Amino acid sequence: MMATFILGPSPPAFSQGSLTPPGAPAPTMKTLDQIESRTPISSLPSAISAPGSYYLMANLETTGGSAINISADGVTLDLNGFTITSTTSPAGGAGIRLSGTRRNVAIFNGNLQGGGTNTGGVYSGPGFLMGIDTAGTSQNVRVTGVNVMGCQAIGINLGTDLSTVVTQCTVRTVGNQGISAGTVTDSVVSDSNSAGINAKNANNCTGIGGTSTGLFAENASNCKGSSNSGIGLNAGNAQNCTGSSTNGTGISTGNGGKLIGCTAKSSAVGIAAGIGSTIKDCTAYLNTGNGISAGDGSVIQGCSARENSGNGILVGAGCSVIDCAATRNILAGIRGTDNCIIRGNTCQLNGISTGSAGIRCTGNLGNGNRIEGNNLYSNGLGIKVEGSANLIIKNSSSTAFPNTAYDIVAGNNVGPIVSASGDLSGIANGNHPWANFIY
Repeated sequence: MMATFILGPSPPAFSQGSLTPPGAPAPTMKTLDQIESRTPISSLPSAISAPGSYYLMANLETTGGSAINISADGVTLDLNGFTITSTTSPAGGAGIRLSGTRRNVAIFNGNLQGGGTNTGGVYSGPGFLMGIDTAGTSQNVRVTGVNVMGCQAIGINLGTDLSTVVTQCTVRTVGNQGISAGTVTDSVVSDSNSAGINAKNANNCTGIGGTSTGLFAENASNCKGSSNSGIGLNAGNAQNCTGSSTNGTGISTGNGGKLIGCTAKSSAVGIAAGIGSTIKDCTAYLNTGNGISAGDGSVIQGCSARENSGNGILVGAGCSVIDCAATRNILAGIRGTDNCIIRGNTCQLNGISTGSAGIRCTGNLGNGNRIEGNNLYSNGLGIKVEGSANLIIKNSSSTAFPNTAYDIVAGNNVGPIVSASGDLSGIANGNHPWANFIY
């Protein structure tokens, strides 16, 4: 068999254009500056005098003066996880120093290590005087994720302009102040000979001071402050904070201050507040003096004061003590002066060894108070009133111990005192709306 092939017309041909290159090949790789536009720091001391981004290339050591000096604005310094160490003897300079009034500076991610030690409260040794320090009133400065240790004076000092921020930093073993900045968050200072943290705003921080305040802030939240002989935590407004001081005040607030949900323990004085303060839902316990003390015109509400060696709650004139609990305090559970409202409180086991009272309004003071609706159980005395023109109504006081349920001098306005036993409807004044009960 023979195969038959049919040939069709050829396909049309098209032009392929010129094969001559248009010019010499151009470079396609990036320059080193395009890959890494930051400036490396490979030796110390280093002076940063121009805006830009800088980074450490390795662990570095200095033997004299400041390690890095920043004299320009608009600087970002990445420590890159490395450590700057000083063996300067005697101690001197700063790990990082901001010369003059600096703006728009960021420092982050590394360690500053001196050789300072604390031996029985004596801070000595070589290294840096300061970890990070600013010489002027710097603004828009942020320090993040930096650890400072072993400085003879200050850990981190950015001043207290509100735009200076320290976050996620730690400072340990410094001979003076730990951290000072406008805003301090998520940071810890321990083993500071003077103040721990000084800020306008502090959140989620711990400051431990030696002879000064552990943590000082205009506004503090979720913070802890402790001190040996100063104030544990001192704040204009504090919420959910804890303070303690071995020989001082655990938590302190000035005139018009506000403390909410705070705890002070194991201090010479638990909570001390100025005139016109608000103390709400706070706890003071195991203090060697008074648990809570407040100046004239203050409000103490929903608080607990227990096992303090002084009074549980001590207030000035014109205060309100409402819905609080005072338990096992050596002196009075609640002690008032003039023109106070003391209402709805529970006081038990106070003043047993001292013959003090669950509620006491004292001396030449103790006038014009309204003592109403309180429950008193097994105190040295129930209610003791030594002033005049007080209104005492609707209280109940137990006599489980050989005490006096009501010890009230003449010249006061007192609801009928009724010994409760069984059905009150059959007892004289048992249904009286202003009756005070003994049970």
